[in-house]
Amino acid sequence: MSTNELEVLRPLFERIIREEVRQALQKEERHQFIEIFIDPGSGQLSCSRVGMFLVVAVYFPASLVLQALGIDLGQAWTSFVALAGTLAGIYGLNSAARAWRSGQKPEDTPNE
Repeated sequence: MSTNELEVLRPLFERIIREEVRQALQKEERHQFIEIFIDPGSGQLSCSRVGMFLVVAVYFPASLVLQALGIDLGQAWTSFVALAGTLAGIYGLNSAARAWRSGQKPEDTPNE
């Protein structure tokens, strides 16, 4: 695409983004602390949420403290990044699948 084509599309993209933000702000749902562990859609414990909480609140700070104390973690950082990436990927895919499913309209069932 040329620069001129992008400039023509820019106002359209800006209008779409503004409308999406306006709709999202109108819906404004307050989150509860328990949603760190419980999926609000299903009301069940979410392993990826618990895992991300543990990585962010326990494992990462503990690793920083150990490194500050002079303990060489070496390959532990590689494991940390792999674990965090895997959990974030699972959480992201689950969220995308839920958004995709909610966007589909259920088929009409015939009345009996």
